[in-house]
Amino acid sequence: MNAIHSEKRGVAAGRQASAGSRAPKLVGVDRSIPFKPVDFLGKCWGVDEEDERALALPEIDLAAVRLETVLAPGEAPLHGEARLERLKQRGIVRLDAMVFHALWENQRLIPKHWQDERSAILFDGTILYHLQANRYVLCLYSRESRWHWNTCWLGDKLSRNDFSAVLPLN
Repeated sequence: MNAIHSEKRGVAAGRQASAGSRAPKLVGVDRSIPFKPVDFLGKCWGVDEEDERALALPEIDLAAVRLETVLAPGEAPLHGEARLERLKQRGIVRLDAMVFHALWENQRLIPKHWQDERSAILFDGTILYHLQANRYVLCLYSRESRWHWNTCWLGDKLSRNDFSAVLPLN
């Protein structure tokens, strides 16, 4: 998969449990402390930009979250930056690193239908940068029924199997 570059420290994931029904499934997002890439990824990381609408959400209804690709049927993979621009043009709320973190810490809450061995779920609401000036987003992916995380470089081409976790505008 293009979105997965290398295993990071802390990738030992817990078992996936519960399902993804359409009944509301609220996940609290602790916004009292902002996401600190230095604490999660290491000293060379920072936040470049964030979707302010995502930052205002104290909880997420997982039943309302959509996993979107910006590619038209048959379209070739796009570089991450072009993909991000398409997401912004759609005006949808791009879920951020704190939503990613809440799900990583409570993996039993991740909807079962997100678990696809070929896919990555990107959290494009927080754009990270590495000291070398490259931009990334956090992603979740499943392998052998276990959740893992990684960073996805926006300079890489992203395929139809790379989905963004978004909320539609109400």
